Amino acid sequence: MGGDEKITEAEIRAFLARWSKMAAEKRPLAEQQLIFAPGCKIRGAGHVLTIADQIALHAGFSRETRKILELTVDDTADGAAVRAEVYFEVHLARPSDAAPKAIRVNMTEDWLIVRAPTDAGLQFTKYETSNLRYLPGSAKLFE
Repeated sequence: MGGDEKITEAEIRAFLARWSKMAAEKRPLAEQQLIFAPGCKIRGAGHVLTIADQIALHAGFSRETRKILELTVDDTADGAAVRAEVYFEVHLARPSDAAPKAIRVNMTEDWLIVRAPTDAGLQFTKYETSNLRYLPGSAKLFE
């Protein structure tokens, strides 16, 4: 159940691994929604996505890889404020012949993570991508 105890870095890393696995496995909407507090949107690169939008975006990807390069956690009154440098790579499920076949990007992500008021574990209440740095030869996430 939810609580006021500090969220540890180990808990956050386990939560992020769970979320990454769910996205890569294209788990059902009902299951993935448990990772997000009600009303939480995914913001970044000039876009605002609901979790359903995020799932639709990932439907066009295969072989997803996320790697946390750096992680900073600050305990706040609102939960754990987390900044992560993330390497993200996906292969496009249906690339055109002329286009790059994969997205490879380093990105800065800022999250606010809280204990869910139910037994769902941890949840994002804020999810923002503040900086996308495409690697040479990468396709673009949003075109």
